[in-house]
Amino acid sequence: MIDHYCERIDAGILAEPINAFTNISFLIAFFCLLPLSKARFQYLAAGERIILIALLGLLLAIGFGSTAFHTLANRWSLMADVIPITLFQLVFLGGYLRYVARVSLVFVAIALIGFLLAGAMLGRLSLGINGSESYLAPLLFITAMGIYHKVTAQNGSWMLLLTTGVFVCSLGFRTIDNAICSVWPIGTHFLWHLINGVVLFLCTRVFLMCAGEKDYSFEAKLA
Repeated sequence: MIDHYCERIDAGILAEPINAFTNISFLIAFFCLLPLSKARFQYLAAGERIILIALLGLLLAIGFGSTAFHTLANRWSLMADVIPITLFQLVFLGGYLRYVARVSLVFVAIALIGFLLAGAMLGRLSLGINGSESYLAPLLFITAMGIYHKVTAQNGSWMLLLTTGVFVCSLGFRTIDNAICSVWPIGTHFLWHLINGVVLFLCTRVFLMCAGEKDYSFEAKLA
């Protein structure tokens, strides 16, 4: 049994009902994105469509993988939880840089390698933040992207900075989970799930708003 959270006190598959159930946030994000995805799909190039489909598919995979981990709490379910999250980060970063920032494939490759190296190095730190060290690299990168997004006045210029703030909030709840077990036995990890559904929704929506050809009726709705 892998036990990282307040709510789990035994090896049973129903030991984390709240942590498991709140993964519904990722499914809600998926279904909320579907109408906009369908509306924008015709304006996307082939590569952009691949990125969008990957992001939507990974949203579902994150929801199901995290649910598996918070019910089974073993090594294979841990991988089912961690791998889709990592892939979503890489796909979004690569897709944003290539199709929103419009940088070269070489730059995209360098950025992805830098992201992985930063994650590996920061993840090895022992800062006493309940394993949240591995999420410091995504926080740094999305902050930098949010600043770029605002400075270059992209569609929804504030949205990635908002996403950064929301992610800081969710990371805070993940970090304090074990520290408050004695006063709040169910912990706060479930809030990490709920708020991260919003984070991934916003990331995907930013991509949809900015990638592809101009849809002037869509642009007018944003004005």
